[in-house]
Amino acid sequence: IKELANKYPNIRINLIRNNVLIFTNQNEDGIKLIENDQYRDTNIESTEIKDGVKTIKDSQYKDMNIESFEIKEGVQIIGERAFFGNKIKKVYLPKSVKKVGDAAFMHNGVEELTFHNNGIEFGEECFSLMREAENYEDCPSGFVIYSPIQKLTIIDGDYVILFKILCTAYAHNLFSRVQQINIVNNNMGVFELTKIKELANKYPNIRINLIR
Repeated sequence: IKELANKYPNIRINLIRNNVLIFTNQNEDGIKLIENDQYRDTNIESTEIKDGVKTIKDSQYKDMNIESFEIKEGVQIIGERAFFGNKIKKVYLPKSVKKVGDAAFMHNGVEELTFHNNGIEFGEECFSLMREAENYEDCPSGFVIYSPIQKLTIIDGDYVILFKILCTAYAHNLFSRVQQINIVNNNMGVFELTKIKELANKYPNIRINLIR
């Protein structure tokens, strides 16, 4: 294979061993074999990120048939379309995650999302699905884009972030189908508890749980 790589330097030749991509890199000394830092199997059912990785690159795990994925503490950025087109139903974002890129988990059908109240930034359509429209007169494009998330858990959540989610869910198409929201916080005072109860009364169709 090294001989072929030398003979055809304009063609990149990849070796895959045990689901780990080994790619060839031309240099003055010939061919180097370098292990990639991520799995790249096209039929992965579950996997995880190695320690020390801070950024999941754009489209890194796109269309790989992944069913579950562990995002470890330390990851800060999830790139655009990073997990586009997989089968991930539950997503846990550790406290270190600061940004989820546009369409990062689009076309997965994510039903449960857990994240920390740390100022995290969600990109456009990052959890969305697309389906054919029932009424073409109301939807000229022929397709409807929506978020399938039904259960939302916010760690260190408070009434401020809950208020923002409830007020902007429909406008931003991010949490528009949520049926249950869990607010996890051991340090909420009476004022915050009272405000959350007021929001729960205002949105009776969404079950709001306080977990202390």
